[in-house]
Parts: sequence; structure tokens; C-alpha cells
Amino acid sequence: MAEQRTQVVWFKRDLRVYDHACLTGAAGKGPVLAMLVVEPEYWALPETSWRQFELLYQAIASLKEQLRAIGGTLLVWTGDAVSALEALHDELGPFDLWAHQETGNFWTFQRDVLVREWCASRSIPFNEPVQYGVWRGSRLNRDRWAKDWDALMSQPILERPDEIVWSQAAPRGFAPDLPTDKQLGLKPDGIEGIQPGGRDAALA
Repeated sequence: MAEQRTQVVWFKRDLRVYDHACLTGAAGKGPVLAMLVVEPEYWALPETSWRQFELLYQAIASLKEQLRAIGGTLLVWTGDAVSALEALHDELGPFDLWAHQETGNFWTFQRDVLVREWCASRSIPFNEPVQYGVWRGSRLNRDRWAKDWDALMSQPILERPDEIVWSQAAPRGFAPDLPTDKQLGLKPDGIEGIQPGGRDAALA
């Protein structure tokens, strides 16, 4: 029997294990490696800030707890996404990549274009499910957009996948923790009463 390819799940704006099409799909195809990429160039943009990073920091702490509950760990790469994928490819060889289509800004859109080009150049399957009802390119049809949106939002919530075989790989360059706000050049901006991040806070 051929060895199953590693399934790399790239967490972006979907820091959860419930109702996660990528995690559920990956779990059914092979050993799973959970990855997060912290991009210093992104955090240097004028539209990003300390308060956003603080919320992200809390949400990622929650995600790590959720993964730990089902036997998984989150590997963190600080740098650009393509370099992270190159490091994984050097360590793992061919793998499958999973990430929800991101609805962000032009910077994240361009980054995803580069990721798709890299995947194509390495014959890496890139599974990119829609999660927000935003369709691009040939999938966009304004005449049926409302019907498609209703269909997407009416889909049942996916249960947390409990039967996951986790990859035991420890690729070089990855770490278990995020860089600090100071390492990213971010400074507290005086906000008071910041919204707490994470699943428990969201449910509350």
C-alpha cells in the first residue's frame, strides 16, 4: 500500500476546529500537519495594528488548545508563505495543501496568487474551499449569487473531526509559538476594553 501524502492545513482567518472544511477534508485523506504563517510584511501594512494582533494572539492560543484536545499541535512559521511551503516541501516532499479562500485585502490576495503559482510549479494540489460566500473568477455569476449564497449558508455545520492521524514531522524553521508584538514592530495603541479572542469568548 502506497504511503499517504501529508495533508497540510494552513490556518488563516479560520482559527477553529469545528465547521472547518479544510481540516475535515484533510483528515480523510492522510496524516495532517497544522500550520500558521505569521507574515511580518503584512503586519507592517498601514491597515494592520497592534489591537488586531492582540486579538489574533488570543484566538491562536484558543486554537492551540482546541487542537491539543484532539491530539494535534500548531506549527508556526514567521516569514512569507511561499518560504514556509518550500521548507515543508524540503522536509516532506510532495504534500496536499488546504486553506479556506481568504477574503482579506489586496496584499493577501496577491500573496495567495503567489501561493497558487508555487503549488502549480511543484504539482502540489491546493484545496481552497469558499467559506464566506464570496466567489471569484469563473465561479462568479451575479444572476445567481443570492441563490448560491443561501445554499452555502444553509449547509449543515461540520462536526469537529475526532479521528485524525497527525503528522509527526518537525520541519526546520517552524516553532510552537508566535513572535511577539515587539518582534513584529507593533506597539500598544492605547485601546481600552479590547474584544477578547478565541472560541470560548465568541460563544459567550
